[in-house]
Amino acid sequence: MTLKKNMRLIVLSLILTVAVANYAGCAGKSGDSDNVDSVSRVSYVSETTTASADGISEVSGKVSVNSTEAEESVEQSREAVSQQSEESPVTNKVISKDQFGYVAKVDDNTYYWKYNKNTFKDGGSGYFGFEQGIANEFVCRDSGGNENTLFKSDGNGLLAVVNGRVFYNSSDDTLYVCDMDGKNEKVIGEGYKLVGMSEDGKYLICTDSQKIYSVDIGTEKATVLAEHGSYIAHHDNIVYYSSGNNEFYDNGGIIRISCVRADGTGQKDLYTDYEKLYDYSDVSSAMVGQMYFGDDCIYFSYGGLGGTLVVYQGGRIVKMKYDGSDAKQIEGAKRAEFSVDSDGRITEYQEDMPYSPMNDYCMVANNVCLIDRSNGERKAVISESDYSIVGNALPDKNGSNRYYINNVEQVGDKVYCLVHYGEMDESYTVGWRTGYSRVNSAFLEKDLTTGKVNILFKF
Repeated sequence: MTLKKNMRLIVLSLILTVAVANYAGCAGKSGDSDNVDSVSRVSYVSETTTASADGISEVSGKVSVNSTEAEESVEQSREAVSQQSEESPVTNKVISKDQFGYVAKVDDNTYYWKYNKNTFKDGGSGYFGFEQGIANEFVCRDSGGNENTLFKSDGNGLLAVVNGRVFYNSSDDTLYVCDMDGKNEKVIGEGYKLVGMSEDGKYLICTDSQKIYSVDIGTEKATVLAEHGSYIAHHDNIVYYSSGNNEFYDNGGIIRISCVRADGTGQKDLYTDYEKLYDYSDVSSAMVGQMYFGDDCIYFSYGGLGGTLVVYQGGRIVKMKYDGSDAKQIEGAKRAEFSVDSDGRITEYQEDMPYSPMNDYCMVANNVCLIDRSNGERKAVISESDYSIVGNALPDKNGSNRYYINNVEQVGDKVYCLVHYGEMDESYTVGWRTGYSRVNSAFLEKDLTTGKVNILFKF
């Protein structure tokens, strides 16, 4: 009898564990995205339910469990979980890079911020920025396309879903972490803007105007990686940044590139150029335009931005080994955007204006292209006919309408992007700078296998 009772307890424990896991993965209450007010901090807690253990049975094994035995099993499970929590933190054995991004993928669930009509500023040159303190929905979309709101907050942009916790930035770049339902929220750091996650899934990389940080995902504690540095990229658990003192910041063209492991060890200066690239003052201090990580070497471009259009003023392209040795400037190459073929030949590209360094995507002939971080190769993933469904019109060469596309990333066999559609508006025009009013915005998902484009939400 003791053996049979133990068997029944084990079976019930397994059934309850599976049921709770299936419910918790995408639990929530759907919300109305058009009815969201400005907030300083807002948490929208999902509803939960309590299931009775009475009547649970395993048909194939002909095993039934009465309520008394179920209560005993549940209590034993609680004690086991409590003991485990006291002994060691719960962690994922394998953390995927897909768990970080504008979209986070965990098992069959997809997580992202669902924006509303109040989230973005309405006017300007077409680059619609975030409004401060607007509540957005943090949602979970399951494999069947069902969307549930887990909580609401003034979060936006990049996020990470790891070990049943959500790391995200508010509109003022404060870094928060909370449970999947928005509870147990705490501040990790003010001004800690998320920029990446280490490949081993142990650290989040953050930056402010001067410092670079890593945040241990397990302990949720931050470490300063660089006191004075501008984040460039991370590769193989190593963070690359441009560094220096005022001498570097105040002189156009002068640059120093350094690296450090995501755990804060192994800092090393890799490349320094003391030669000024510019003889005039209307140029920003030098920054890295692109950096690519090949099999045995790194390629990078650097230069400065200048003028009212924020135009790249030219610079240099350099090849070096990972330890900084054998650094060579590519003769005649000076643009920020470039690619490298298998023979090491450089192809340069015209930069968009205004220029955004280290973008992982670009526009080529009105098509959205992802940039391969190993060699700079461009791959078209979203056509103008794909994203024009947001505004129901193709891009107008005369400038009467404008599409502003960002937050582009590939997760598995799907590509996501946020598309804003605006139309010319004289009230926002300043001098020769054409102004636009935002008409529609949408978050798109494209299946690269089938070519099908879905609008996940529109506002």
